Amino acid sequence: MAELFIADIEQGIDRFDYAGPIVERTKHRAGLVKIATGGSGITDRARRVFEAAAMTHCKTGAPILTHCEQGEEAPAQAALLKEHGVDLSHVVLSHTDRKPDPVYHREVLSTGVCVEYDSCFRWPGWADGGIPETESNPSLDLLVELIDEFPNQIMLGMDAARPAYWKSYGGEPGLNFLLTTFTEMMKARGLSEEQWQRIFIANPASTYDFRASFCG
Repeated sequence: MAELFIADIEQGIDRFDYAGPIVERTKHRAGLVKIATGGSGITDRARRVFEAAAMTHCKTGAPILTHCEQGEEAPAQAALLKEHGVDLSHVVLSHTDRKPDPVYHREVLSTGVCVEYDSCFRWPGWADGGIPETESNPSLDLLVELIDEFPNQIMLGMDAARPAYWKSYGGEPGLNFLLTTFTEMMKARGLSEEQWQRIFIANPASTYDFRASFCG
């Protein structure tokens, strides 16, 4: 698996996505390694995939993005990658805000990984793109509480792959939600322009960069 991941990064992604006996490399090279756990603990299969991702990172310096099912297993993911030599400052754990417990998030962020909060429009009362006057937004609450402690480790995303979320298909809240509605909410909660720049620009730029020095 590591050899295939490395080839995707150094040579080009297979046109057929490894679906058949023929491999035809395209000119498009992968910019990160995406891996996942399914919410039922790190299985033997997932462990092998994480180890392959770590080997790829150590060979190429590629950043790693993980899927945390319902925000679970983030500490275990970080520990496994660190065990195999990964620089955790180039690891992003996504969907972690689906478990909106500040204690849990401090445990995760204290490992040195970065997190992507991407559920800001999914909470009850927010799914239709509206802005409830009385309901809090757990993703925003986490961001406000933790940004001063971990200014370089928090990013935002839109886990919005369905057309029902896209305004061009008549959906809500639209892919510009973070840069419009949510940005105004962030400002109303006291986040500064400097913090906005870190969340949207500086943190992704540094985290998704290829490491200058690889694992020993």
